Amino acid sequence: MDSINFTGMTLGLPEQFSTAIEQAKAVDLASFADIEFSSILVLGMGGSGVSGDIVSATLAPECAIPVVVTKNYELPAFVNSTTLVIAVSYSGKTEETLSAVKSAQEKSAPMIVVCSGGDLADIAQNSVSPCVRYSAPDALQPRAGMGALIAPIMVALDKLGLYGKGISDCESAIKQLTKRRDECKDPNAENTASELVTKIGNTIPLIYGGGQLGAVAAYRFKCDINENAKTPAYWNVYPELNHNEIVGFGQNGDLTRQVLTLIEFRHDYEHKQVQRRFEISRELIRETLHDVVEVRASGDTPFAQLCDLMYIGSLTSVFMALKASVDPGPVDVIWELKNALA
Repeated sequence: MDSINFTGMTLGLPEQFSTAIEQAKAVDLASFADIEFSSILVLGMGGSGVSGDIVSATLAPECAIPVVVTKNYELPAFVNSTTLVIAVSYSGKTEETLSAVKSAQEKSAPMIVVCSGGDLADIAQNSVSPCVRYSAPDALQPRAGMGALIAPIMVALDKLGLYGKGISDCESAIKQLTKRRDECKDPNAENTASELVTKIGNTIPLIYGGGQLGAVAAYRFKCDINENAKTPAYWNVYPELNHNEIVGFGQNGDLTRQVLTLIEFRHDYEHKQVQRRFEISRELIRETLHDVVEVRASGDTPFAQLCDLMYIGSLTSVFMALKASVDPGPVDVIWELKNALA
């Protein structure tokens, strides 16, 4: 049921992260030395694009310049020669990212490229503006390569003085990811991930997070369930969902309580009002749901807790696939779509 050992890729995340950090530390960023950056723009789609969401959520409270994520063919108009563009495409062939990168080159934007090869690697090699490439291993599925994708970005931002906690954040994340992996490595034992699989059962997961960190974790879990377990899942974030989605539970309770399980992804860095919104909203809609399950992050830093929640989600989604006798690795429908577009 696991044709490409996707389970092994997922369980190997802490070591993947450690290797990527050491490789990233050795990359020379001298070509960026004289640039005073005015903004940071991360380009990427799918699993690669999540790296931008992670960077934005982590840096937003402390970084002195804006951090923007674009998941599209076009660039924002503000991009110029002082915008640090970080292009992430595991395959190096993502057409949306390649289109945006070409536009960034036309604007002489300095770039950091993270890829395993492909056209993006060629662009990096032949760039006339400052450009540094970080190599990702080509033996992983993009969604299983979070460490290989995010570590180069965090280390580079640290070395460039844009986020002085980049390396220490990664080290704290590895510590927590190792603990979580050691707890959850057996899908047949009692642990956080396997228990979550049991509670979800045959229902559709609805994942709610709090603030930017919770939003990224909830969205990532939703994507992992879609791609690994091949089943629907949905997500939203507090406080925004209190201004719209919560009203949608006013009808069809007889249906939703049979099919929807609410998963609350919680962390220690939620705004105090967001904490209250979790509690109040849960009581308002509980009777319209099959179950409500809280998953709480561990870790010494906001970044470590974000990584921990995402890892719980990844492990759970793989265990869901194995329990349902579904191969978690291949995503054939995506390739069918890409071939049709080509």
